[in-house]
Amino acid sequence: MTGRVLQQPPVAAPVPALAFPPSPPPAPATIKKVRSIVAYNLELPIVEVPVEAPLSALRKPADDLAVVEVVLALEEAFHIEIPDEELEAATGGASPGDVSHISVRTLAEIVERRSRRGRSPRAR
Repeated sequence: MTGRVLQQPPVAAPVPALAFPPSPPPAPATIKKVRSIVAYNLELPIVEVPVEAPLSALRKPADDLAVVEVVLALEEAFHIEIPDEELEAATGGASPGDVSHISVRTLAEIVERRSRRGRSPRAR
């Protein structure tokens, strides 16, 4: 035998399961409405609320309490309920309750997903 060492093929890291199935991109009208609700609640001009940026990275950064207020406004405007667990899952659940890193696009995706599931009983 020569001094040749057999190498094991690299093993791919396991892919974590998605908390929610991939959804189609949110409709432009949903993004526009979510963006305007975020801007209003954070007291920012709509042009200062990019669709992709985390709410915590805005000129007037949102903390978790501000995000809760935004979510309550979204629930009222769209007649839906957004569970805390869904927000945490959407932000990667880095630390429980830390949802300030969510973006307008992610909020719009949640709104559309919740709207497709049906209206909440309190909205009827």
